[in-house]
Amino acid sequence: MTLSYDVEFRGHTFSLACMHVNGVRDLVRFPLDACSSDEKLMRSDGAPSGLPSPRPTGADGEEAVAGFSLDRTCSAGNVAMVFFPSNPEPQVWFQDLGCRWSYVAPTFTEYFRLLAMYRGVPNWQYAFTEHGMDPVAEQWAWFLCPDRLKIGRAPRRGTIDAKGPVGSL
Repeated sequence: MTLSYDVEFRGHTFSLACMHVNGVRDLVRFPLDACSSDEKLMRSDGAPSGLPSPRPTGADGEEAVAGFSLDRTCSAGNVAMVFFPSNPEPQVWFQDLGCRWSYVAPTFTEYFRLLAMYRGVPNWQYAFTEHGMDPVAEQWAWFLCPDRLKIGRAPRRGTIDAKGPVGSL
């Protein structure tokens, strides 16, 4: 499913945002400990860059066992349904271009609600990383979904401390 929209500025049309979720037939399993989010992270000889990419780890320290790509159009990283051995419900996590995993939502339904609230603004998933959204994405989000950004100023659940994920969105 894809919903995208454009903006016209000075006679030119620009793609503004895209909300996409892979269909069930398009769910692709990928290795959680590999950094496959961007070909630019490969060395010039084609070998992996060697950047660290630990698997997503739950609050109890349990490592994820499987992940399936939810959005094949996301150029900002990987959005994945992630499965943990002790939980039958998959969680949604985001792997940024630096190969770091950040928790996004406890269920697919919650992720879908977030996708709709952020209206598909490019790089919106970075709101759930320790670095936050880039300035351009944040400006578009302030324009299109200001209430979501006010809520998002709380501590991010994807932030890890000694006790595990903290905060809640």
